[in-house]
Amino acid sequence: MFGDQMSGDHGSPAMRSFRRNSLIAFRRSNLGNLYQSFIKRTNSTSTRKMTDAHTTATEVSEKERTPSFPLRTISAMTSLPDVDDDEAGPSTIKHSITPVPRTPLVLQRTESNTSFLSRLSSRLRRSFHLPSNKREQFVKFLAGDEVAVNENAKPPLLHESGRETFTNYANIKIISDDESYGNIELIQQILRRNRPDEIKKLLRKTNWPVGHRIRADLWQEICKLNNPDFNAYRGSYQSESEGWEEQVGHSSLKARFLQSSDTIDECYELNANGLKALHRLIRALDVTIPTLNYAPLVHPILALFLHFMNEDDAYACAVWILKNHPNYMKDSALANKAAAHTLLALVKVYKAAVYKTLKNWIGSSDENILARALQSWPRWIFCALPFEYLVCVIDCYLYEGSKVLMRVAITLLNRWHKNNKIPNDLAGKTCQERIDLFAERIVQSVKHENISVTSLLNAAVKIRNFSGSKIARFQNRYEKMILELEGPGVPTVDLLAMHIKPFVSSIVSSQVAFQLMCHLPEKNQLETPMLIYHLYDDGTSFYHLWSKIDEAESTLLIIKTDNSEVLGAFCDEPWGNRTKTRERGNGKYFGGGLSFVWNLDENNQVNKYDWKENQAECFMAAPYEREPTVLMIGGNAIYIIGELINGSSLPGNTFQNPELVKGGRFKIDDLEVFQVFE
Repeated sequence: MFGDQMSGDHGSPAMRSFRRNSLIAFRRSNLGNLYQSFIKRTNSTSTRKMTDAHTTATEVSEKERTPSFPLRTISAMTSLPDVDDDEAGPSTIKHSITPVPRTPLVLQRTESNTSFLSRLSSRLRRSFHLPSNKREQFVKFLAGDEVAVNENAKPPLLHESGRETFTNYANIKIISDDESYGNIELIQQILRRNRPDEIKKLLRKTNWPVGHRIRADLWQEICKLNNPDFNAYRGSYQSESEGWEEQVGHSSLKARFLQSSDTIDECYELNANGLKALHRLIRALDVTIPTLNYAPLVHPILALFLHFMNEDDAYACAVWILKNHPNYMKDSALANKAAAHTLLALVKVYKAAVYKTLKNWIGSSDENILARALQSWPRWIFCALPFEYLVCVIDCYLYEGSKVLMRVAITLLNRWHKNNKIPNDLAGKTCQERIDLFAERIVQSVKHENISVTSLLNAAVKIRNFSGSKIARFQNRYEKMILELEGPGVPTVDLLAMHIKPFVSSIVSSQVAFQLMCHLPEKNQLETPMLIYHLYDDGTSFYHLWSKIDEAESTLLIIKTDNSEVLGAFCDEPWGNRTKTRERGNGKYFGGGLSFVWNLDENNQVNKYDWKENQAECFMAAPYEREPTVLMIGGNAIYIIGELINGSSLPGNTFQNPELVKGGRFKIDDLEVFQVFE
């Protein structure tokens, strides 16, 4: 009856009171169970601490790696019933247990945060199926990440097998897609905004791993910035003749801009395909940019490009750099020599202690000697830095130019200064021996430096007030100083056009012929000159001479005297212009400022005397008659009469030349005239 009454009177006040009191009693009972569970765990932990007082260090380490309690295999966002003890909750279902590693110290809660109320709060949340707080979710998320990293982490192998490579020119594998480094779309967006400070920060701070997928496009995107012709350069590249490819490991590149002793020829472990592609690219640049005379960094930069991009993109990026040549590398041996003085001046300004150590090491205060010690500074970066570091430096270099290389060089010098002591045996060494030892030690320092690439770049960019204008002022000052000290004999352009076969002469050797070709105007260096008159074959007659050479656009004369002295001239206009008196007016001279005269010294070296502005303009002359019997070049620099038998050479105002032969007068033993093509 009581049951019937209860079942039929659910809405009565008595029934509602009964239900409310029952729920309160249940909750109090549950809280009591939770409290008893906590007391038991606390006592158990205290007992373990007492019994483990004499545990060895190894056992402690093992216990730290062992989970303090098991948890069910659940996600971080899943509600979790209390399962610390069987008696602490009503569930008797058995679950699979997954050990959870100890939370890292950085993420561990302090004692105040792990109080009874805090733990009780979390258990109440789980008992009533409430979501855990955000802090716990974040800790679990990080702990879960840590488990994944600890279980799956592998060293970043550059040549790991079974992975995709960036190109077929090198063996660098794509081993990372970590989105924490961003993606190429985000980088494109930042580059399009074209905010220099933002772009510099991105490239200086990110330091993408060598094997990150983003490197398949990163350098191309930087080179496309403010470069509307990138796709045109890319489309204009064509792989050149297979005959230009050298045997792998036996590179004998003939490009004129790589003939300097300053050239760096690193290939960074390109494979056979990569070396062939490198040779094709160098040859293509040599042909398509004939004004490129000196570029010692092109070889290593192209080799680096081929690790991450195809030939077309590498060519387009290289052309972009060379079109902005002054911002990226020096364009002459003179400028490169002055760069060492510039680096020394910057070290003196920004790192005075390094400058002092360098003086003590070299044993001299002469800045010319100290600068000689720094002459090879680009090799510290391109030859000694680890590949992973160099790639990150190139990230910044492609946007900021050579200024960032100066920053890195100063930082490497500073690290050498801090980590190397001056040897005791330097006292008995000469300056040159000290310089050689310094060059050896700093390369060792760079190769074995215990510093991260992030720390290296951070130290480099923290040099304050390091402006491009200041570098330019130093550079201009030292270029002028070197010219004044060493005169115009300092080579401002290295040997040119070495890939073109030198002409064959019966008067001069092939080495001298090559030197002469190097002195020709750049537009005349792309085709081998052709012999059009030879005195031994055509006779000593002005008539035959004019008939052979009048129509040639430009000519190169080579004269051998009866004393075996050799002299000559380059004439940049046709000799047939001597008859065009109407165009010339009353003047007897014609020709242009590209003409020059020359002679050979005792060492078979060519001495070239060319025209400078504000000098006389007596380039070429011959009498107005149809068949003149006089030939004049540079006023009286070269004067030939008497049916090509007698000649003379006097100092001239046009080319500022001395006598080209001893005594000034000579008899012609042999004469050759070559047609020079544009």
